[in-house]
Amino acid sequence: MQPRSIAVVGASTTPGKLGHELLLALRASPVPVFAINPRAGNDFGVPSFPSLAAVDRSVDLALLAVPAAATLAAVEEAAAAGVRALVLFGGGFAEAGVQGLALQNEVLEICRANDVRLLGPNTSGFARPGDGLYASFVPMVRELQAGTLAIVAQSGGVNLTLAFMAQQARMGISLAVGLGNAAELEAADMIDFLADDEASRVIVLHLEGVRDGRRLFDAISNVVPRKPVVVLAAGRESSSEFARSHTGNLMGRQDVVQAACRQAGAVVVKDTEALITAAAALMRRRARISATPGVALVSGQAGPALLISDTLHDAGVAMPRLAEAHRRQIRELLPLGTFCDNPVDTGRPDRNFGEIMRLAGGDPAVDIVAAYALHEPGALDAVAAIEHCQETIDKPVVFGTMGPMPLVAETLERLEAMGVPVCLSPEATARAVMALHADAVGRHRLQRRVVAQDVGAGAVPFELPDGELAAKTLLRSIGIDSPRGALCGSRKAAHAQLRALSTPLVVKTSAAGVLHKTEQGGVVLGVTDAAALDAALDQLDRIQPEAYLLEEMVAPGVDLIVGAFRDPAFGPVMLVGLGGTAAEALRDVAMRLAPIDEADALDMLAELQGQALLEGWRGQPAVPRVQVAKALTALSALMLAQDAIHEIDINPLRCLDERVIALDAVIVGESR
Repeated sequence: MQPRSIAVVGASTTPGKLGHELLLALRASPVPVFAINPRAGNDFGVPSFPSLAAVDRSVDLALLAVPAAATLAAVEEAAAAGVRALVLFGGGFAEAGVQGLALQNEVLEICRANDVRLLGPNTSGFARPGDGLYASFVPMVRELQAGTLAIVAQSGGVNLTLAFMAQQARMGISLAVGLGNAAELEAADMIDFLADDEASRVIVLHLEGVRDGRRLFDAISNVVPRKPVVVLAAGRESSSEFARSHTGNLMGRQDVVQAACRQAGAVVVKDTEALITAAAALMRRRARISATPGVALVSGQAGPALLISDTLHDAGVAMPRLAEAHRRQIRELLPLGTFCDNPVDTGRPDRNFGEIMRLAGGDPAVDIVAAYALHEPGALDAVAAIEHCQETIDKPVVFGTMGPMPLVAETLERLEAMGVPVCLSPEATARAVMALHADAVGRHRLQRRVVAQDVGAGAVPFELPDGELAAKTLLRSIGIDSPRGALCGSRKAAHAQLRALSTPLVVKTSAAGVLHKTEQGGVVLGVTDAAALDAALDQLDRIQPEAYLLEEMVAPGVDLIVGAFRDPAFGPVMLVGLGGTAAEALRDVAMRLAPIDEADALDMLAELQGQALLEGWRGQPAVPRVQVAKALTALSALMLAQDAIHEIDINPLRCLDERVIALDAVIVGESR
């Protein structure tokens, strides 16, 4: 990223060719540039040589503009010439199939053997506008302006899309890099570099795939206390090998990446617009660290305020009721009939708007101040109002407005010079506030990370359980209760258990390999007498004769799904969500990387959308959150202690007043 000399291997004098466009991009380079081409006598506009070995000084960075078939020879030549870093632009590697992957691995082997860093292949390169360095074949990259936003994108197209969106949002670029196939340099490498890069103030990531998830998690966790990180993770398709039970089906790759990045303290967004808005807000100011940051909203018009507050509410952002003293003072400044709590509706902004912002923002429960007012210079001087607010309020302010752009532009520039992000819609205003909120919560979560890492796995006597009853026996050994029951290999044994157990009973098939028993007719409820038992056994025999599990039925309650899964990139991942047969349809789940402690587990429960069900819906008992948290931490410890376990699925975990009981459980190993 900071070379002292650059060579373009495959330089060309033909417009449109890769080697020609690279030379054009580098024509204003502050460091020496060399053209490498067997026809070195041509006019390349820079010193030219027939090979890297012929260059009369050392080369730090070589840009390879050669076809895939010529790549190995070019990489070997670069390594032999002492080049320390390569950018491999061309395609035809891992993205092209098995043969391409083999070629990419050969390139990687040469680089590692010679201590050469590699960006790509299949990359659009990178740009460091502040250094005047544009190592990219895309001509328009030379239009990027210098600034403090660092962009790291898996896709070259997304990299440049974000770069120009950022420029349109009046943010300059410190670095814009496309990772491509990321054969050697990955997102974590770039984060480590940017952590100490004084030119970079905010880091945004676009991820399509993660190879070493734990390293990415650590890199983000380490940089977030110093610099905010915003993540856009693409790719919703669940890998087929994961879909072995309810938990596997719920854990698509995108979900795991998002959960891990959020746990590491990053602000996770859903689209490029939200990413740019978040970056712009965090570029100016970060909110103070808090588990539950409060937001005050002051609006010149009620309609936009309602849109903003609805969006914040849906995102779980707290808008606390203002203290009585603050409300009383605000009420004295407003006409009768206006809403004086939070949000504050001024009816129409006037000269008191800044004082109202100051009073609302001065409430101890408020960490972020948001304001929205249409551009009406005769009614409101937004700059003066925010200056008045900031005289005594040391908290981030987000201002939303809209009007004729030639008139808005001056206000926009002055406010941004003051460090105030300006958003040109109610939705963008809400997204900016959500980013500040998420960043503050993420940093608070990181403060507990050491505690979470100290959770001990313990020594658990272990043998990979075979079947549901064995899984429940293992779970009981770590403190997770289950119904009393027995396996029966014959009808006679089943009738004996009918007499020994308390009715009503649940009668299930114990046939091996049947994970979703209900869908296959393998579960019969409410069995109380011999005739009902025989009817149930007749039904189960259609799946497999004389393979029965009888259990005592448990009282009604709220059903959750609780589980763990060993992700190939991130390792053990914990999951909790609304359970039962509709778990996969609802997909109301929260995830964390293991290890977790009880505080993490309680946070996971608080993230679920179905909070009303957890609090006791229509006479159901409230979920005993502490008991669920204990179950999750026990599973976390088990996953860390036993590498042979690939997945644990408890669905449902029946929640009663003070107990949680595993009604169904599956534990599978890697071999399955």
